[in-house]
Amino acid sequence: MWTVTLKLMPIVVMGHLLGGFTMFSLLFFTYLKLRPKIEVRRANSTDEASSADRAFEPKVVDKPATQTLPTLVSSRLKVLALVALFVTVLQIMLGGWTSSNYAAVVCTALPICEGDWTQYLDFKTAFTPVHFGFDDYEFGVLEYPARMTIHVTHRIGAIVVALVVGLLALRLWRYPHPAIRKVGVILAALLTLQLLLGLSNVIFHLPLPVAVLHNLGAAFLLLSLIHTNYVLHSARYVRIEKPTLTIVEANSQIAALKVSGDKESSL
Repeated sequence: MWTVTLKLMPIVVMGHLLGGFTMFSLLFFTYLKLRPKIEVRRANSTDEASSADRAFEPKVVDKPATQTLPTLVSSRLKVLALVALFVTVLQIMLGGWTSSNYAAVVCTALPICEGDWTQYLDFKTAFTPVHFGFDDYEFGVLEYPARMTIHVTHRIGAIVVALVVGLLALRLWRYPHPAIRKVGVILAALLTLQLLLGLSNVIFHLPLPVAVLHNLGAAFLLLSLIHTNYVLHSARYVRIEKPTLTIVEANSQIAALKVSGDKESSL
């Protein structure tokens, strides 16, 4: 409502965008927490299993359960994932601020901006939350230096995100556990797609379909980082006891032998 009544005030437009991203992220996180978990449980005397081959059966737990990975994850990798999520959220905020101030097409050269752009930086005006004294904020109210500063900051933020998220994806891809490697591949693919869409916005002068896909790519990159952090922080090394094999000898004496190994990784 405020987006209309306040005539597209940038801080309100950006808040509206961030509210949508937040709701999308919370819904996805709720899905991660509530999805059913597949466990492997040992059959007991009441089970129908009658042979050693069915001593373990997969069962779906029809209740909320945290899915854990049977592996240890270093604290450094967890911190890197949190940093990647943090810088991505900041970059999304910068993208919303760039769009709401109509600064998306101010710079048309790569990699940062054309000309001697460092001489025109005006951070104070560019990042003042509210500019009063205007009846309508459509098409923007800031002068070129402020808009250029916003655009340049967004591009520098994109470089930072590419480096941090790219490093995280590489670390995940080199991890020995296949589930974590898969997360790294997905993260790298989404990051590459988002960078290509951002470059397309500059090269083709912000066509509407590409701009919409750029927003959608940011949303899915955010969800991928939320999933990455969820997987890494829920990883545990699971210790279970192996089943006991009962061997009946010829003289009818029963000897219980424990299967070698005290630890086992299980999904």
